[in-house]
Parts: sequence; structure tokens; C-alpha cells
Amino acid sequence: MKKKPLERCAKTALFLLSFVLISPQMSIADDAVRYFDKGTNFLREGKLHEAIAALTKAVALRSGYAIAYNNRGLAYYKQSKYVKAAGDFRKAIQFNPNNELAYNNIAVVFCKQGDYDKALLYLDKTIALIKEIKPSHADVFNNRGFIYMKKGMHKESADAYNYARHIIQSKTTYYSDNYDQITLDQRIEGHPVTVKFYGE
Repeated sequence: MKKKPLERCAKTALFLLSFVLISPQMSIADDAVRYFDKGTNFLREGKLHEAIAALTKAVALRSGYAIAYNNRGLAYYKQSKYVKAAGDFRKAIQFNPNNELAYNNIAVVFCKQGDYDKALLYLDKTIALIKEIKPSHADVFNNRGFIYMKKGMHKESADAYNYARHIIQSKTTYYSDNYDQITLDQRIEGHPVTVKFYGE
């Protein structure tokens, strides 16, 4: 049985209308990802102003873009704009409460500001989120060791540093955050560092 011309026209019109309504949303999401990728590449290259501009566009286009907030926070951190960095890390946590990188990153900000109690609180939250130890988690325990050292808690500091070394030595695969063995060993000499940013 043939469909009536009017019925066919109505179905075609509905299809076209749905495509027109969905298409701009897909384009906006694609643009947000493009700006995120550009900003992340600028961040890798150390072009911090360009990174911040691109990542700002990404979060403007996509509400709740946690990984973009995390990376923009890192750019602010590298500019020593700690209040802005902490704000972005908090946004990343707000939009993704299981974001272990953002918890670690905000801990590093508090450490830089000399607020070791808050830094330790956020590192404890980071550690509570870890389900499976990865090589990049050595940074988390390295940071913890540094904070304990600053608080005069030498035994706890040594335990945290030793655990960071254990993580490095037990992982024989290529490190996911692109650091080689020597760089990781050097990073455990007592200097807090931020874990890898999102580069996917």
C-alpha cells in the first residue's frame, strides 16, 4: 500500500527538522573538542596564553568539560596564578568528582601556597580514588612525601617516597605519561610536581 504524498512530505519534513536541530549541537561539541585539542597542544608546547584562550573557548562551548578545566588550571598554575588554577581544578572536580588528577593538582597548588594541611587533605582524596596503581601515581606519593617532609613528619615522608620508588621499579612498561625512568627518579628528590594532564 502506497503512502499518501502528504504523509510522505510530513515524514520527510520531520526528518529534516530533527537533523537541523541535532546538527548544530554536534557541531558545537566537535568545536569544543577541537579547542580542547588545540589548548592541550599549546600547553604541551609551553604556549600558556594560547592554551588558556583555546581552553576557555572549549569550556564556553561545552558545559561541564572537566578535562578542559583541569588543563586550563595547569596553564594558570604554570603562570603562578594559583587562585585561578585552584578555581579550575575545583571546577574539574565539581563536574567529575572522581577526577583524581584534579585532586592531586589542587593539592600541589596548596603546597605551593604553603598550606600543607589542605594539600594533604586533597592528596588523601586522590589516593582514595585510586583503584589500580599506575606509573603516574608515583607523582602522587612523591607529592605526599614532600608535604610530610615540610610538616616535619619524617617517617611518613620516607614511607611515601619509598612507595613512589616502589611504583616506578615495579612498572617495567613504558610510562603512560611519557616520562622515562631517569626523569621519574629525579622527580622523587623532594619537589612537588603535578601529575600528567589530560592529553587524550
